[in-house]
Amino acid sequence: MLFLITTLLIPSSASADGKDVKVPTFTEASVHDPSVIKVDDMYYVFGSHLGVAKTKDFMNWTTVAAGVNPNNPLFDNVVEELEEALEWAETDTLWAPDVIELNGKFYMYYNACEGGSPLSAMGVAVADHIEGPYKDKGIFLKSGMWNQASEDGKIYNATIHPNVVDPQAFLDKDGKLWMVYGSYSGGIFILQMDATTGLPLDGQGYGTKLMGGNHSRMEGPYIQYVQETGYYYLYITFGGLGADGGYNMRVVRSKNPDGPYVDAEGNDMTTVRGANGTFFDDKSIEPYGVKLMGNYLFENMTSKSTVSTGIGYVSPGHNSVYYDEATGKQLLLFHSRFPQRGEQHEIRVHQLFMNDDGWPVVAPYRYAGEELAKVSPEGVSGNYKFINHGKEITEKVKKSVVITLLADGTIAGDVNGTWAVEGDNKANLVIDNYAYQGVFLKQWDPISKSEVMTFTAVSEQGMSIWGSQLEELSDEDTVAYVKNTLKLGNTRAVIADVSLPKASTFDTKISWKSSDPSIVSKKGAAKRPYSEQDTTITLTATISKNETTATKSFKLVVLPSEEAEVEGEGNAEVKAVDQTTNLVVWIVLVSLLLVLVAFFAIRRKRNN
Repeated sequence: MLFLITTLLIPSSASADGKDVKVPTFTEASVHDPSVIKVDDMYYVFGSHLGVAKTKDFMNWTTVAAGVNPNNPLFDNVVEELEEALEWAETDTLWAPDVIELNGKFYMYYNACEGGSPLSAMGVAVADHIEGPYKDKGIFLKSGMWNQASEDGKIYNATIHPNVVDPQAFLDKDGKLWMVYGSYSGGIFILQMDATTGLPLDGQGYGTKLMGGNHSRMEGPYIQYVQETGYYYLYITFGGLGADGGYNMRVVRSKNPDGPYVDAEGNDMTTVRGANGTFFDDKSIEPYGVKLMGNYLFENMTSKSTVSTGIGYVSPGHNSVYYDEATGKQLLLFHSRFPQRGEQHEIRVHQLFMNDDGWPVVAPYRYAGEELAKVSPEGVSGNYKFINHGKEITEKVKKSVVITLLADGTIAGDVNGTWAVEGDNKANLVIDNYAYQGVFLKQWDPISKSEVMTFTAVSEQGMSIWGSQLEELSDEDTVAYVKNTLKLGNTRAVIADVSLPKASTFDTKISWKSSDPSIVSKKGAAKRPYSEQDTTITLTATISKNETTATKSFKLVVLPSEEAEVEGEGNAEVKAVDQTTNLVVWIVLVSLLLVLVAFFAIRRKRNN
């Protein structure tokens, strides 16, 4: 499904640092797996299910086509034109295509996949105009032919052979044509192509393997050469594309288009795959690659904002990249789902920058025409909402925490470390002993509806961090935020003293009251009861800033003392011993009595 939503932010201008700032407008479109190409002054994205949209500014999109049906304007009748591919893949739709201009014509690399298996076909169609009509030139790759010879002459094996979907064609620095492709199954592969015909050069089979295998969840490859660094960057998406799949974008690089590609730690990606005999083994692959973005949420911390929960993404991925030679800007285009919106997805565009180590970092907010500019330490210091994307493949949404970049160059709050501005806008941060490099830049924040300072950086371990400077909050918003984020850890099985904070962010004060100080005091000192039962008490926090206060209560289940348990066990043992002793005594007494009776009976008989 492809749809449009226009986001109009009012007023048309806002004030930032005493200057009028133009409020950006956005017109949304839904194209899954967007692959970008520029034609004249227009930028197009082609995606799955033959969805296409176009824009002139990467902010406002117009629908061109949608749906694999006879009415799609890209073909005279796509169902008839690509009948062979659809029949082979036993499907009625198409997956992520890619379009490249060669010799004055437009070559669309299309693919169809059964979906539940790697039964797929890939071919090329050609048009004189970007919007078609395209004419099929035939299939050149197939996969999923169980118990049959595959493209490399061997019996097809889905753990080592590719699923022939998700193509991207590109020119290397010498003008040679290549195509990278693949999803799950045997991994990601690359073929050298004939720039005249648009077809693979003979004798390559499936081509060269770059990474993946054993059904590990990697897909949507996209390669870009960056002259500034001399590297080819292979963007890849790990995880599953659904809202619960943990889709996340990563990048690796190589000096050659066909690899080998390595991550920031120098790991050779050709060896990265799932364990033998597994399906979707995320744990084996998640330590690798530079993770650019996963699930996250910049939380709304002000009651003034019309954005209820905040701004964030769920399962962002399958990206392409555009480099504007005129401006030097690099843009990351991808689709994303969103918190609390299920499987709905839209195109998103964020600006990319290269850090001093030659790795791309992604701007925290969507592209709104911002320019990289000189910043000052004074303009950078302050409170920030902070996201650490980590390396996990997870469906969990990472929510922002609050940190402070102090004027003395240290970092306080939910993380600790140091920060510095180098040159005009380079960001150097050390957080929890990990060093990060990136940039500081001002961006449009849709929550505060203003330009704010942000930072984006990546570590040598391939972890990306983002920060978004906070506007000054009212006392009410500050107290509400502290209340919502105040936690005490595991309160269902208390066996030791409880750490009770007396202060929090933004100079808020916290005092505590206990419903039973003999069990847990207002300072958190715990005394476990001598009892066979758990004891439940309530700790109540009063959060205050100036004249504003709020309370939050926590129920704590305090486990009984182990000494009480041991004592109970000892008493049981003593009781058991006592019972045994009594029985023995009674037996002895009865025995003695019987002996005496017998003795006197015998004596009496003798006397008679």
